[in-house]
Amino acid sequence: MVYDGIIEGIGVNLRPVTEDDAEFTYRLRQDKERTKFLHSVNGTVEDQRNWIRAQRAKEGDYFFVVEDKNGKPFGTVGYYDLEGVNGETGRVVINGSTAQNCDAILQLRRFAFEIIGAEYIKCRTVNGNKTMMAQLKRFGAEQVGTEIDEKDGFEQLVYRVTREAYEAGKEKYRKLVEKSYQLQEQNDSAE
Repeated sequence: MVYDGIIEGIGVNLRPVTEDDAEFTYRLRQDKERTKFLHSVNGTVEDQRNWIRAQRAKEGDYFFVVEDKNGKPFGTVGYYDLEGVNGETGRVVINGSTAQNCDAILQLRRFAFEIIGAEYIKCRTVNGNKTMMAQLKRFGAEQVGTEIDEKDGFEQLVYRVTREAYEAGKEKYRKLVEKSYQLQEQNDSAE
């Protein structure tokens, strides 16, 4: 499914993936360090192009490329498996700064809650992915269970973020992201 628009963040934009992004998204998924907690991807760039084509036609499945404000892509995020307006966030493979990565997650949540109108979103991460676990908690997620991933055998922690938690924390999270950008600018200026 394709969202017809750009989700503008503080320092990033989310835009719908296109078939022209096949090489970028394929290369991103080949980065073993960035994807060690995700399903492995086999195949070719053409297979990725075909997957994108199918994803864009699939009801209740949104997939975005994360770009900096100059249009340089550095990651992906998704909102999918929608039941009505409630779905799951994932497909998070982001290779930006801490500020950019948090901004991308904040914008994905804004998309789910403010544009789609979700009452809650589900998030999963592999047990042991400390970065994602901390990020989920920082952004208002509560762990609601565990699952075993049938494909790769990973133990996954299942989280939920409600609309109430999002609304209660969104200003605080936005300020945290802004502060992260300011610290990043200060560090860049000092070098």
